[in-house]
Amino acid sequence: MTLLLTERTAVYLLFDVADELIYVGMTVNLDMRFGTHAVTKPWWPEVARREIEWYETRPAAERREASLIAKHHPRHNTIGTPRHAMECAERSQAVAARVAQQLQCDGPPEDPTAELLEALAQRNSANKAIALGRLLERLPAFAAYVRGQRQAVVKSMHEDDKMSWDEVGKAIKQHRTRAAQIARGVPGGGKRKAPPA
Repeated sequence: MTLLLTERTAVYLLFDVADELIYVGMTVNLDMRFGTHAVTKPWWPEVARREIEWYETRPAAERREASLIAKHHPRHNTIGTPRHAMECAERSQAVAARVAQQLQCDGPPEDPTAELLEALAQRNSANKAIALGRLLERLPAFAAYVRGQRQAVVKSMHEDDKMSWDEVGKAIKQHRTRAAQIARGVPGGGKRKAPPA
């Protein structure tokens, strides 16, 4: 199944027995998503009630999901919450310390924490991949970490969101071949040198 930005998408709200909103998510296939949650989420048995809202496009569903998470801070959502931002900042500081140690210097030339958090907080996968790509170009000291994050996002767009490589490439403004290379962790993407005259 190919996921399109114009595909009808569900936003689902999960409540516990006290009728507290505990999780918000979105999907085009509720049965598959709920089946995955039942196997992978230790909190799944807490779910007592579900509400489903359908949207005509994925971007509309993304906006609704983000606004619900920002408004209610469900305890089992992490992305888009202050807790997630704090965890990202801590991971970013740990990465900066490791890179500085590897480079045997006092620290990286600039602290990318704010820009990295902004990139990781993007709800739209394509925007996230683009922002991580821009960060990757400007901060060579953090290239390995950023490349890994971008690789995971692009791979997820293809595998989890069921987008074709053509769709992924268009979404992240790369050729389909380069999108597949990014997902495999193949370095590159620099400008090609002109052939000798």
